[in-house]
Amino acid sequence: MRCFARVDVSGALAKGTAPEAVNKNLDAAMEEAVSRLLREVKVRTPQGASGAKGGLMSTIQKDIIEKGTPAVKGVVATDSIYGLAVEKGRRPGKWPPGGKGSKERPILAWVKHRFGVSGSTADRMEYLVRRKIGEQGTEGVFMFEQAIEENFKDIQKIFERYGLRLVRELEK
Repeated sequence: MRCFARVDVSGALAKGTAPEAVNKNLDAAMEEAVSRLLREVKVRTPQGASGAKGGLMSTIQKDIIEKGTPAVKGVVATDSIYGLAVEKGRRPGKWPPGGKGSKERPILAWVKHRFGVSGSTADRMEYLVRRKIGEQGTEGVFMFEQAIEENFKDIQKIFERYGLRLVRELEK
């Protein structure tokens, strides 16, 4: 009696649709991972005067680049002018953006909300807050950094799960 092993491949590999299966699973894994990171970053983001509606949190977005290719990339980022200062902090010596005549005055909005003032009183207080930040700096919150560090293993598991799905699709 002869012993032998027989392998039947009838899945995506045999059908010639392996690249599509790879890209589909990569895209799905990236979508799930980026959505998870977006949620985790927003949980860690401080809410200013606008709360979640119009402040820094509302500017944090996700994007998936080169979807449908093996080079797919996921991004969670903000385009806010003060996003980096909130993330990393600010060293003393440079005043934050804002002040009279500026288009964006996030510190003014915070002063109005925090102290319940308006008009010239709010303008003077904004000046004082900006000056103090310029002199003393601020500590970073590290919401992006902490989100990736604390969720790295879960994100790895997401890609492992989709990798197993891909293997099954290639074999079926």
